[in-house]
Amino acid sequence: MTLLTSEHQIAKIPRKVALRLVLVMPFALQIFGAVGLTGWLSLRNGQKAVKEVSTRWRREVTASVDRHLETYLETPHSVNAIGIEPIRRFHLWNPDGMRRKTSYFFWQLQHFSSVNYISFGVKKRICWCWL
Repeated sequence: MTLLTSEHQIAKIPRKVALRLVLVMPFALQIFGAVGLTGWLSLRNGQKAVKEVSTRWRREVTASVDRHLETYLETPHSVNAIGIEPIRRFHLWNPDGMRRKTSYFFWQLQHFSSVNYISFGVKKRICWCWL
């Protein structure tokens, strides 16, 4: 008897479905699916592009910092390498020739724009030159 009752209830459900709903729903689902897929792919490709650009920019900044740091650290060695031979040849190591040392170091300061001062030390005396 219950079986008959449930069949009777199913028979009461209206079988009329609006034609508008049948025609519009598939198109709406297709549009929402296409727009959603396009949006997701765009977001994913945008994230990938941002990651590539940030990686390239980070490499360029790192290379620039490396170049500046290398130049900055290389300058004192260049000053010393250029300065050692005249010190030996012209006896600038002699503590009595302070005026000669000062003029020589001043000449060196003019040729190296990134050097602010040069010092030369011997026993009991230090010679400073700066711009």
